[in-house]
Amino acid sequence: RAIAAGVGAPPMVRDRVGGLMLLAARPARVGHLVDVGTIRGRISTIGIRVSTIHTSKGMDMLIPNSMLVEEKLINWTYSNHEVRWEIPIGVAYGSDVDQVTAILVAAAQAHPTILPQPAPLVLFEEFGDNALVFILRYWLRMVPGVDERRVASDLRYSILAALTAANIEIPFPQRQLHLAAGGPLEVRMVDERN
Repeated sequence: RAIAAGVGAPPMVRDRVGGLMLLAARPARVGHLVDVGTIRGRISTIGIRVSTIHTSKGMDMLIPNSMLVEEKLINWTYSNHEVRWEIPIGVAYGSDVDQVTAILVAAAQAHPTILPQPAPLVLFEEFGDNALVFILRYWLRMVPGVDERRVASDLRYSILAALTAANIEIPFPQRQLHLAAGGPLEVRMVDERN
């Protein structure tokens, strides 16, 4: 009945119905890390009409409860605070893939925030146009104070330093142009004033 009453109701009524649904069904609770639309943050309060999400930028966003109930809600910590993240890394063709794998795993294991179990994992993802592409998978416990973007940045710094020290190149996109000509190419100077 609450859903039926909320669908065609005015916004204020929908928000209150949404608040009651949040409090009763508890798809999200205070302290959970959530994505709502383009907003990511931790729920700091759940009220009757609005809830507050504290973002990583330090802002408090007031979100109508109807938005939390009716729109796509990703709750990163609903049943478990451990979340898997991954970083793609491309290295030059001809690189020692075993050495690359060891470097990536070592970088993840050395980071104090990355969980030792499940252990970091490296996948040889594909033979890319310009690089051998690897994926580094690792797990974080998403508790307050853990910023997944900061961890990813730390990893990129340490991976770049380790690859550089091992003389393993991270390539950039390159294109080769081949001209098919049966003989010499004609080159002419053109006077654009005429």
